[in-house]
Formats: sequence, structure tokens, C-alpha cells
Amino acid sequence: MSWKLRAAVVALVIVGVASQAEAEPPKDPLAKYIKAAGSVPSPAGPVLVDFLTDGDLAAIRVRRPDKPQPEILGIQSLDEALALLSDRRMEFLWEPLTAWTGPDLTAMRDRMIARLRAAAAEGSAGFRPRTTGESTVRPKIRAIVQLADYLRDCGREKEAEDLLGQQLATMRLKGDWKDLEWFEVAALIASSRWSRGDDQGAIEQYEFIEKSMGDTPFALNATISRASLLVLSRRYEEALTAINSAWTRFAAYQKSGGSGDEVPGSDRQFAWIRACALEGLGRHIEADADMKLLSGDREWHDPDFVIASDKNLRFKALQCMGKPEPMIEALKDQVANSPITGALLDFEPAYHRRRYQQFWDAVMSDPELSKMVAQRMRILPSEMSDALNHWRTVDTVRTTH
Repeated sequence: MSWKLRAAVVALVIVGVASQAEAEPPKDPLAKYIKAAGSVPSPAGPVLVDFLTDGDLAAIRVRRPDKPQPEILGIQSLDEALALLSDRRMEFLWEPLTAWTGPDLTAMRDRMIARLRAAAAEGSAGFRPRTTGESTVRPKIRAIVQLADYLRDCGREKEAEDLLGQQLATMRLKGDWKDLEWFEVAALIASSRWSRGDDQGAIEQYEFIEKSMGDTPFALNATISRASLLVLSRRYEEALTAINSAWTRFAAYQKSGGSGDEVPGSDRQFAWIRACALEGLGRHIEADADMKLLSGDREWHDPDFVIASDKNLRFKALQCMGKPEPMIEALKDQVANSPITGALLDFEPAYHRRRYQQFWDAVMSDPELSKMVAQRMRILPSEMSDALNHWRTVDTVRTTH
């Protein structure tokens, strides 16, 4: 072989190796964690979904055709796991997910509680903040809050309240930003009471918080929260009085130059409470005006706070106001187009709703929506019914609302 031919062959080999390297996709750093992979439809095209596990942690990786970066969505709560298990589009991951959660989800529950207990003992949060409240406190307090909230979510409210009460006894109000941590711990006691059906006890807890915090900016949070529970309890006059009082103080605080501490989109919290109270009092035009603040589809992002989306607050308002028609249309869009949705859980036959049964009966009576849900929803196995109801009995989940 002449030197020219040899050189040509070598050149071809080099080019071939380089071309092969270019053709091979980069290695997936998460490949060893993938237990199932599939795709689900969306208006923008197929969405790729991978189910990942690493010991007691699980997540899905979502790659959308209209977004450059994948999303990693942790599976931490019961509803996050059940939403995937109730969705026929996610059938490709049911088996490995059920192996991870356990057939009745108690394995998942017990692992998560153990993980959060260990985090609380170490004084370091087990997970990143997932709510506005969690994002306002330091890791040590967040660890206790996350454990208590998980216990509450599993129907163990008394245990959660004991834990929070012990923590609150070690804290003092000092008139500085750390008072927000006191508020978060005390407010979660109210949330736990509300979860177990002690509506009046939850409202009284917020009254205690308001009285304890006095005339400070953080006390405003307690007034807003109390107004939200009053309106959800259909005590519309009291709710409107409370939220209007909170708005007056909020506006004065902004005028004084204190708006730098404001969570973006805070005005929407006032809007949904006012809208529901006004609707309940028959002041429909005023209620519709407040609802305009919630008419968008903004996903709020902030470097410091977790913020509720317009959609979540709008759904809360529509349910509170007893307006099934716009909820039906929103759910049709979600069931048809959302690659991942928790909406199907509301239609599970074994789910016992605690409030607004009449509203949801009206929503479910829509024949088109019912047909769409039946096509997409899997009826969960009976072993999962207790987890679906967060291990609360029918007597404790039902109220007169």
C-alpha cells in the first residue's frame, strides 16, 4: 500500500471515529436511576416522562417539546403518587411506582416520615420548600414544619399538633423577622385542626396568633388566613370584615414603604377571599371584579418564596363561590391537555370529600367531562383507598359544609 493510500485510509478512520462520536448522544447522568420511561401527549407534542428512584427518594423527569430544560418533579406527597397511579397515560410506570410506594402506600408513608424525623433531629430540612410558608423559615424550623405537615397529611393530626406545640413552647416573639417562624409553626396548628374537622378550633388559633403578634406586619398574615377559613366556613360577613381590615392595613404598610417584604402576587390572596365573600352575600358584580385578578395563567417565580399560581387560586375561588360551570371548562382543558394532572383524584369513587359535595356533584354531572375523565382515569385498587383519604375515616372527613 502506497504511503498516499495509507494516509487516506488513516484519514478516513479518523473521520469515521469523529463522526461516530458526534452521532452518539451524550450519556444520561440519570440513566442508572430510571425505572420506567414513556411518553404522553400534549398540545405541543409528545412529552417524555422518566420514573426515577434512588433509595427512599422518587421523582419523574419531564421533557417537554416546548421547553429547553427538563423538569424534575419529586414524588413526596400521597397525592403526587396517587395522581400518577390514577392516570391511564402513566400506565408504563404503575408497576415500578407501586413497588416503591407499596400496594397500599404505607411503605412510602413510613419511609417519608422516618426521613423527615431524621432531618428534624439533625436540624436540616428534608426537602426544598414547597409552600410559601416553608420558604419563609430557616432549615431548622422548616424541618419540623415539613415533618408536622406530612404527619397531618397522613391523618395523624394529633401527633402533628403535639410536635408543633412543643416547638412553639421554645419560641418567643421578639419583634423581628424571626417572628415569621413563630407564625409558621402556630399557623400549622390551625391547618392541622382544620384538616381534622375542627373548623372553629382552627379559626380560634388564628385569633390567638393575631392577639399574640399585635400590631406588627406579620400579624396581617394571620388575619388573612382567618378570613380564608371564615369564608370557607360560609361565614361571609365576618370574612369580608376581616379581609377588608387586612387590606386597609396592607395598603397602609405599602404606603409607609414596607412593600419590600411583600410576597409577589399577594393581592391575589385578598382577591379570592373577597370574591367568595361577596358572592356569598349576593354582591355578584363586585365579586366578578375581584375575580379578574385571578383570570390569568401566570406561574409566579421568586428567588426567595414559593408562590401559588393563578390557576390554583382561581380553582379555590370557584369552589368557594359555588360556580361549577367555569370549573367544568377548566377541568376539561386540564384532563384533555395536561400531561400530568392531579385533577383525576377528585373523581375517584372511593374518595370522600369533606366540603363542597354539592358543588362537586354539579361538576361531575357534566356528561362531556364525565366521559373525558372515564377515558383517562384508572379506578384505583381498593388497597389504596385509605391512602386516597389520607387514612381518615368517613366520619372525620365529612362535615355539614
